[in-house]
Amino acid sequence: FFFLRTRVCIMGGETQSQPGEPLALDLLRTVKLSHNQYGIRHGNYQHYRHYCTRKLFRLRRSLKVTNGTKRYSKNEIKPESVDTERYLLIPLYQAERAWA
Repeated sequence: FFFLRTRVCIMGGETQSQPGEPLALDLLRTVKLSHNQYGIRHGNYQHYRHYCTRKLFRLRRSLKVTNGTKRYSKNEIKPESVDTERYLLIPLYQAERAWA
């Protein structure tokens, strides 16, 4: 899938890859930091689930992949529209929320 480690160039302070290059994301570090900081260390799964929900909302809003205000319409993330690794955090936090 997209979770490959490769070279990533930094442009404008945010990490972006060149078109056609795989994106890099440190999954284990991201998950472990979230677990330790937001409740899993103490066994508070509900707190962690709420954190994942809030994080997903903030990610979707910042990446402009939110649903409309009137009716639900599923916004699929297409591979050609993925340009930063922040898009890869959406399925990661969806899986973490389902796990918690």
